[in-house]
Amino acid sequence: ARRRSTTLAKALGEASSIATRSGKEFAVVGGWSTVIRNTGRVSHPGTRDVDLLFSEGATKEALKNVVSTFLDSGYLLSAKHEFQVLRMLPVGGRSFVFNVDLLHPHEGEVKGELCVDQLSFPIPHEDFKSTFVFTKSIALPNAGFVFDGFVAEESIEFLMPDGTKANHVVPVIDEVGLLATKSKSCMVQKRPRDIFDIYLAISNPRNRDAFRSNLCRLKDTHERVFASLECIGDGLDKWEGKFGAPPVFAERGVDFKEAAGVIRSFLKDLGFGLPTSC
Repeated sequence: ARRRSTTLAKALGEASSIATRSGKEFAVVGGWSTVIRNTGRVSHPGTRDVDLLFSEGATKEALKNVVSTFLDSGYLLSAKHEFQVLRMLPVGGRSFVFNVDLLHPHEGEVKGELCVDQLSFPIPHEDFKSTFVFTKSIALPNAGFVFDGFVAEESIEFLMPDGTKANHVVPVIDEVGLLATKSKSCMVQKRPRDIFDIYLAISNPRNRDAFRSNLCRLKDTHERVFASLECIGDGLDKWEGKFGAPPVFAERGVDFKEAAGVIRSFLKDLGFGLPTSC
């Protein structure tokens, strides 16, 4: 069904449109995937950055045209994070800078350099050195599986930055993709929303039958990725004990203990037992 975006989704509408024009296969991941897919009674607080995962991004300069298209569309280079392009947009009479993260899938454990060079600029990286500035993409571990049928197309009407309305079909990871890509990051204290996003995906999947079917397919075709879902239990242990309940649950009117019970019941149904110290 076609849905209209909020004003803060201007960045998503424009970024997804630019990525589509580049011709490269991609999917929206991160917080926006939960915002777009959530249809339950619990509202999502939203997100202000855009995470785009490109299937070919692990290859050097594979996204050269993607970066060029963003820059030609008025985006800026980030002086701090080489895997980001930035867009200034007006909100409430003030200018805000929104970031678009360029990601690529990396299979196995990420060791050493996380980034891949995509487009170089004749600007010295440091004084007295000949190396140039690169715009890069950054690794999203074990995410390549999402392009094997775990991406859904959502038709959304966006209010674009120039004030016009435009309909875009946005490829976004489904609930199974969200669980797998957040199964380890939910253990990080500075990412309290990840366990909340996991709860929403489990409790309010867009299509419960498709959700269950895709979980089974993940187990059959990507066993190692499926096994990583057990790490959600480790993350939950940390939030219940060491970290304390993430404030986002209370802010959205959700009892954290009840939510934790839903997550644990889900993991038990999948056949997972005790946490495995992921």
